[in-house]
Amino acid sequence: MIKSFEPSGGDGFDRFTLLDPAVARYLGAEKRDPYRILVVNEILAQHEYSVNGPVTLHHFSKRGRTRIDLVVATKRGNLALVIHHQATIDQYLLKRLEHAQKLNIASDIHVLSPTVESFKIRQGLVQIPYRMVC
Repeated sequence: MIKSFEPSGGDGFDRFTLLDPAVARYLGAEKRDPYRILVVNEILAQHEYSVNGPVTLHHFSKRGRTRIDLVVATKRGNLALVIHHQATIDQYLLKRLEHAQKLNIASDIHVLSPTVESFKIRQGLVQIPYRMVC
């Protein structure tokens, strides 16, 4: 019912996430937490019996500058996921994502948001709709 994520470098402590979005909202979770929970559940379900093996989930944060909600570590490398509750990416988020790219947390950073279609923001940064994951 509860999943723990260790930090992947950077600052911070373990982050705990409930795996039931309804319970999380009832307990007062942030607006974007149910999306993170659904993404975590889907990633764990897709990789549980995968021929590529299981995945390890982490998070990354650097005091006020960078926050990556999920770092999915596989045998082939890392994928960073940022869960965004708006369809548009403002300059503040773009600056944070550019900073995360410089830190080489993962080869690609995907921004999950309520958009209709996926599109490339710039090299290594892609915005994709929630529906492509869940």
